[in-house]
Amino acid sequence: ENAVAQVTGETFVGNLCGANAEEIFTWNAGTETAYGVYFTFNSSNYDTFFFDATNISNDDLGFMMLQGNTCDDIEDYVGCGLVTGTCAGSVEAFLTLEPDTDYYFLIFTTDQAACGEFEFTTTGIILGCTDATADNYNPEANQDDSSCLFSNTPANDECSSAITLECNTVVTGSTGGATVSGAPNGVAGCAAAPGPGVWYTFVGDGQLHNLSTCGSAIDSKVNIYSADTICGGGSTEIPPVDACDSLVTVDYVIGGGSWDSEISWSLVDADSVVVLSGAAGAGSACLPEGDYTLNMLDAYGDGWNGGSASFSDALGNSLGTATLTTGSAGTAPLSVSAYSMDPIVVAGEFTCVASAEGNEGNGTCDLFDADDVDVSFISEEGLLYYAYVGSTGPAGTFDLAFDCAPVVEGCTNAAACDYNPDANVDTGCDFFSCVCPDSTGTPVAFYMVDAFGDGWNGATYTVTNLAGEVVANGNLDEAAWFVDNDNFTGPEYGYDYFCLAPACYQISVEGGDWPGEVSWQMLNEAGDILASGGPTSVNGGEDAPVTASIGGAVCGCTEEGACNYDPTATDNDGSCEYETCAGCTDNTACNYDAEASIDDGSCCFDNCVTINMNDSFGDGWNGAEYQLSSVDGTPIGSGTIEAGTNGADTYCVTTGCYSITVTEGDWPGEISWNISGAFGGLVQGVAGETVTFNVGSGDACVVGCDIPYACNYNADTNISDISLCVFDGCSGCTYTTATNYDEGAVIDDGSCNFEIANPCPADLNGDGSVSTADLLEFLTAFGQEC
Repeated sequence: ENAVAQVTGETFVGNLCGANAEEIFTWNAGTETAYGVYFTFNSSNYDTFFFDATNISNDDLGFMMLQGNTCDDIEDYVGCGLVTGTCAGSVEAFLTLEPDTDYYFLIFTTDQAACGEFEFTTTGIILGCTDATADNYNPEANQDDSSCLFSNTPANDECSSAITLECNTVVTGSTGGATVSGAPNGVAGCAAAPGPGVWYTFVGDGQLHNLSTCGSAIDSKVNIYSADTICGGGSTEIPPVDACDSLVTVDYVIGGGSWDSEISWSLVDADSVVVLSGAAGAGSACLPEGDYTLNMLDAYGDGWNGGSASFSDALGNSLGTATLTTGSAGTAPLSVSAYSMDPIVVAGEFTCVASAEGNEGNGTCDLFDADDVDVSFISEEGLLYYAYVGSTGPAGTFDLAFDCAPVVEGCTNAAACDYNPDANVDTGCDFFSCVCPDSTGTPVAFYMVDAFGDGWNGATYTVTNLAGEVVANGNLDEAAWFVDNDNFTGPEYGYDYFCLAPACYQISVEGGDWPGEVSWQMLNEAGDILASGGPTSVNGGEDAPVTASIGGAVCGCTEEGACNYDPTATDNDGSCEYETCAGCTDNTACNYDAEASIDDGSCCFDNCVTINMNDSFGDGWNGAEYQLSSVDGTPIGSGTIEAGTNGADTYCVTTGCYSITVTEGDWPGEISWNISGAFGGLVQGVAGETVTFNVGSGDACVVGCDIPYACNYNADTNISDISLCVFDGCSGCTYTTATNYDEGAVIDDGSCNFEIANPCPADLNGDGSVSTADLLEFLTAFGQEC
């Protein structure tokens, strides 16, 4: 109920510091805490309205247009995410206004500690033709709806009537009713066909000129030409009077195909009177203006075979063309009219200075005027210049700002060593000469890019020397200079500069909410890329820094015993490793590795097993693999042929029993294999089978019964076969104290007999009485196996 009521066209200046906190749901971020101010605007009789929320000093600003007409039923409808600049637009694209209705808005920030000022404007829009030169101009309209109608051409429609531009002024013009009369076509560097437009001119004075249509009602385009003479020597010609006087000269050419001898034709007027006829050929006739019918005939009946009929007036303007594609007869309409006697403007000779449309020039029109043009150039003193202004869409009004300033050449980048704050023509900048205090260091540029254009979102870079000391760090959002042209919080790209002594360095880029958008390059003064990459650590993972060499330093491993030892390296970059060249270095071992330079203790002298794999087609095992394990199921290794015909893997194993299983893959019929080093000779097989084999001396693979209570239980069994187990013929008394103990019995059958010497069996301790002492004896023995 305390929403601020906006007045059309008036800007409200406010501050979000101290705004109440509330949980809101936004379309781009979900539920979040916001600190905001509410506004309302009445639609009155407007067709639509324009809103403009501009951030002044908040770190970021959010805008929402709310759906609903009272405080109780409003909810998020449309808006902008958090912006550093402006959120603006018209509502007609997504909303049809209800007359005399209140609409609500919320302007907010999500960080009260970084609050500040903002501006908010709502402007009621009445649509109509806003071009005062149009036939249907509406003085009440304040937004053009492309409905303008024009019956007159502008005063500066032709070059000869170009309007002279004065420095540092703004002129209002219109392309309404403009023609292409005298427009230069095909001028190299400018639009090949500039279309309808209006002309402006000035004489060059050697200054820097800026020509802008930013903020115009039309989607503007501009071609700027120079000429040695007025309008490039263009002229105006009066067409000659038609030789047929009150009639129209009609020149015609019939034929041109492969069988012209088959062609005949006639031309009849609206009263079906034949006014011309004949065969293939050319001629001329005087005819009244009007509509005619061309009758085309072919004697063979297969059309005119590439031939055609063409008619033109005395100036060569086409009146019509026709052909008979197939068959023996056909017709075509022809309209004859006299050519215009209006003067013909012949374009002069021009040279292109600049050409732009849709913000192609300097690109400085603001985000919401990206369909307008802003171009700069330096004029040559005394030379004639012409600006030809047109539109890429409907015709209408534009404002043409023409600024002039004396040329001050120099560096216009404030981060450069040779920055000149007075320069307006950038001649290049020196970013390196002041970076290092003396010639011993190397100046480098650290180039940072964000693919989305909203800064690095918390990501930072760190450059350390090999001793781990930080020599430089930073981030895109605090770069020495950066570019932030879009409407998102944060830059698109930027640069830092720092000096590095000759050495090797490691670059880490870590943190940030959107690491996938982050990239960077380290460059020297010549523009050579010394290092590049993206995030070196993602989501808190292990950092994998990128190494860069500066000043001729050679980064590498300087430890002679390492696998990757580099004798040319000047700086040890921590890359030394001792695994890739490790293996068995004893050439008497069965697994000797000739390429190994570090012995890893893996040499095998007795039980080397080699698995030889073969593929008959030569395209690898196509998904099949082998699994090697001990007979108890402990995995030892696996392998395959990724590509080709052959492959081999060698294992050093202990004496024992082993199993190999080979899967089928996509083409099992191509697969075969064998094992060398197995006890008893070669073991071999194909896909889809499991084979057990011995390694070492003797038969370590024991097949038998491994059920302990079987008559033929074998404790050495490692390959169980319960079908071999025998449970009959080995039962009896297995208690050695029994009178009928059977030492050959394996299974006790409950037949044991015992002699009881004690007449009082409950007297367990033999003291002649049954007491609690006997109970303790029983409890002590309870649960023990006899």
